[in-house]
Amino acid sequence: MPFRSAPQGAHFGLPSRRGACPRPARRPAGPATAGRLSSRSGLYEAITELPTRQFTVIVFKYLLGYETPRIARFMGLHERTVDYHGRKGTERLRVQLCLPATPRPKKGDDK
Repeated sequence: MPFRSAPQGAHFGLPSRRGACPRPARRPAGPATAGRLSSRSGLYEAITELPTRQFTVIVFKYLLGYETPRIARFMGLHERTVDYHGRKGTERLRVQLCLPATPRPKKGDDK
């Protein structure tokens, strides 16, 4: 399946203003939907709204516990590409669920 290319300057559905935190609209949970797995935070619903590659990596890595090389073989991608989609997927979930950013350790910090 070919992937759509985003228009130049697209923000991939992320809020354009700092501090803006839209909550996803709640859909009624049907018996055949992911709503059966709903949690108070809306995590599972947010995962289902990810782009296909990000969704696949997040599910395999965090829900099923697969290692990156195994996911890469399954998806036919390089391991670094799998890591990239995992980072982008977790960042998109963080923004969508209004979670604080985790600061990266600075070089030279021995903590």
